[in-house]
Amino acid sequence: MRRLFKIGSYCGGLPGVYFSTQYPERLLRDMVFSIIEHHLEGGKFIMGVADQVPPDGDINRVKKVTEIVEKYARFW
Repeated sequence: MRRLFKIGSYCGGLPGVYFSTQYPERLLRDMVFSIIEHHLEGGKFIMGVADQVPPDGDINRVKKVTEIVEKYARFW
């Protein structure tokens, strides 16, 4: 992991609870776009889930994050 930081990559996590259906999907989507907005121009960034997706997490939300990142945050 140290090597990543030396070449300008950063890691960050989406709140795992946002993948739960107890929270509006909008919160997760807004967080993803906020991370993209703040980190896209700064170099490589690894977006992950802080902690873990909870047991009641919606797999479709995981897929949605992937779609957003693929469409709006491709580095190459």
